[in-house]
Amino acid sequence: FFFLMIRRPPRSTQSRSSAASDVYKRQTQSTWGMSLKSNSMLYILHVLSLLFIVLGDEYADQVLLSSPNQDAALTRFEVALSNELKFSTNALLQAMSRGWWNTTHRLLDEYYNPNGIDIYEELLRFRKRHLNVSNERYFNEMMLHVPAHSPRAQKVEPCFLWAQNRTNMFVKVKFSPRLDMPSPVKLFNITVDHTSNHFNVSAISFESDQIIIWNLFIRTYLNIWVHCCFHWEIMDLNTVYITFRKTPDMFWKNIILKELQTLPNQYFWWDLHQKMIPQLGIDTYHLVDREFDIDKLEDHKEKIEERRLRDIKRKKARLEEDQLRVQEELRNEQKCWDKLYRPKCPVLDSFDWNAWTF
Repeated sequence: FFFLMIRRPPRSTQSRSSAASDVYKRQTQSTWGMSLKSNSMLYILHVLSLLFIVLGDEYADQVLLSSPNQDAALTRFEVALSNELKFSTNALLQAMSRGWWNTTHRLLDEYYNPNGIDIYEELLRFRKRHLNVSNERYFNEMMLHVPAHSPRAQKVEPCFLWAQNRTNMFVKVKFSPRLDMPSPVKLFNITVDHTSNHFNVSAISFESDQIIIWNLFIRTYLNIWVHCCFHWEIMDLNTVYITFRKTPDMFWKNIILKELQTLPNQYFWWDLHQKMIPQLGIDTYHLVDREFDIDKLEDHKEKIEERRLRDIKRKKARLEEDQLRVQEELRNEQKCWDKLYRPKCPVLDSFDWNAWTF
């Protein structure tokens, strides 16, 4: 005999179909609740594991170093960041050496840069040990996320040339202290920004064991048209060409704010100026007048310096004469004492009885 056993429906239902639906609903709710509980438990276990890893250590570098791949490292980084754990700069070096460039960008953008942590030493170590043809492109992309400031870096102002026509100003920035010096082989993070009264050019380069931050800040003679007509491009030999519109359209006697001042790294672009003479017209004489005024100012400064040195020499000579006169007076007084008063005032012995007799 074969018996077909049919499950009795629940008491709350009268049909098999409604009973089955209730059972399915209860199973779905139970599985959903179990999934929530399992996910929350997994998250708690994950956090506890991270806390166990960094237990007794100031930094949470092992969170990233113990990750099997980059996806796991990004997940652990998010959890560690939400729990306000700290990372040392060695974590960045290890992420770069393993090729985890997405993790490197996240570390820079979300941890090192907001906290103002200097990471240039790790960049130098990576360039010495691990930089090659395969990862050079990723390293260059990562340098776009690096801030242009470091207490260990050497700050240098690049030299520049300038010229103008009736409406525009032309600037050529060369990343070297002087025109006769070569530029760096490789530059990173070249940026140019401007406002209505100044423009700024910055870049980063590596010279053996030294980090160089190039920064040129120019406060202009008059205003710049900020709405349009400001263009810049990188040309040959790491040179930046800048063109911007002057406002108002008039001849500038200088590119910097002070009319009669010339910076040590400032040069006039004579080759381009010769081409712009037909557009400048009679305003070219203003440039000659400016050069003449600068020469007069320098001559005046030289005369002031010569007068100052001459006064110093006179004061020094007068002081020497006074010292010689005082020494001569002292010698004369000593001679008078030796000739006139010393024979009349013999030195007496206090223990001699005759010395007390008058």
